Amino acid sequence: MQSLFHIAVDGSFSEMRAHPYDNEDHIQRLLAEYPNILGGDAYTGAVPRRWALISREMPVPDPESSDRRWSLDHLYVDQDAIPTLVEVKRGRDTLSGGIAILPVGRSA
Repeated sequence: MQSLFHIAVDGSFSEMRAHPYDNEDHIQRLLAEYPNILGGDAYTGAVPRRWALISREMPVPDPESSDRRWSLDHLYVDQDAIPTLVEVKRGRDTLSGGIAILPVGRSA
């Protein structure tokens, strides 16, 4: 695993270490407040993606019964009005959790 470092204004630096997170809600709140965490500059194209949050915990109906059976952690749109779906999953006893970013209608 590569190390990450934070360089302070005064020039000092400290190593940043990975830590497991206890619940998905904490990460989901950070993603809602700071969508730049999603890394819009990692996508192909001349202009980095900038996202606006549309909804958190958006209901997703069951196609057979129309019941609100599931929910989507985050629904964003980018500056081109292309929807992006985001799901946060926590590994139960490991650091195996992650964030799935699914742009709709565009190859990433």
